[in-house]
Amino acid sequence: MAAGAPPSLHRSETGNPSDSLWDTFHVNAPPALRYEVIAGPGCAASALRLERLEPRRFRYHASKWEKFPGEESDNIVLGGFNPVNLIRGRNILFVANFENNDVTLQQFHAMIVLLQSFIESLTVVLAFYPVGTMEIVTQEGTVATANTMARLFAGLPSCGKPIRLVLYDLHTLQNRFYFAGHVIGDLCSAIPLLRAALAEGAAAPADEAGALRIDAIAFPDAGAAKRFGKKFPEYAIITCAKVRSADNLSRVVTVAEGDARGKNVLIVDDLVRTGGTLAECGKALREQGAKSVSAFCSHAVFPAESWRRFLHGGDRAFFDAFLVTNSIPSVTAKLPTDDCFKVLELEPQMVLDL
Repeated sequence: MAAGAPPSLHRSETGNPSDSLWDTFHVNAPPALRYEVIAGPGCAASALRLERLEPRRFRYHASKWEKFPGEESDNIVLGGFNPVNLIRGRNILFVANFENNDVTLQQFHAMIVLLQSFIESLTVVLAFYPVGTMEIVTQEGTVATANTMARLFAGLPSCGKPIRLVLYDLHTLQNRFYFAGHVIGDLCSAIPLLRAALAEGAAAPADEAGALRIDAIAFPDAGAAKRFGKKFPEYAIITCAKVRSADNLSRVVTVAEGDARGKNVLIVDDLVRTGGTLAECGKALREQGAKSVSAFCSHAVFPAESWRRFLHGGDRAFFDAFLVTNSIPSVTAKLPTDDCFKVLELEPQMVLDL
């Protein structure tokens, strides 16, 4: 090994890097947080990507998320505690996934245990905050789950330092103010990943098939334009809107501002569910004369596999390319790689944001 070279953080028979090497790195490395990483259900692949990207900063410990045989009761065993406790006194990164109520409750159990294990700090990366759209109540009795979820976070034990809750492209920004007590919401964005993909496409050879070449950025509504418009100063901006149809019986999507004629257009939004409005926006841009139309959404919800409608031959196949992040891994794992979809991995951006 060359003088001054960092020690190799190889894994021992227990599955963890050598503790002596890890501790040596803690002493000699530049000042930046090092994390012991716990992954919630479905998040192991993301945790392993973090470790591969920055093995000096992230050390992953596999956990077991199971049920007792024949029961619905949780049988959870967190990694990093055995055969040696590597959690006590350390900064913990918990990669979370709240895709359904069952796994959400499992992870609250785990976070409580971690916070009561004499850790130095807890950072929770919850890339997609699924209750973020449920913050407005117009009828008494409707539960604003954005508020109640924030209260569950506020009720977590304290380890002496604030819990950092990292969220990506939160649909309703005011949700950050719902968190109270020792939980602080840290709002991050996947837009830098998109901009990197756009730069890569612009730099590709002119004859390279499938390269993403974009002249204009479009938004499906004024709200998205207000949130993301300033992040694309070098592109022409187009804004769509829903207006009343000629017979006044329905609302249709039209191009409200900007001109798509002859342009390669990319529609940008924070999340897609069934994608009806997004598809209508793509259709309107093509009807105005766009040369090509693609889309980007940070969060691909796609209930009931509604992504199938956007595949080539589907009734919503208006997009040459459809870019999403892996913020909801159970969904993006099903997306075909030989059609319009392209998944941008969030982990490189997480490394920078952490």
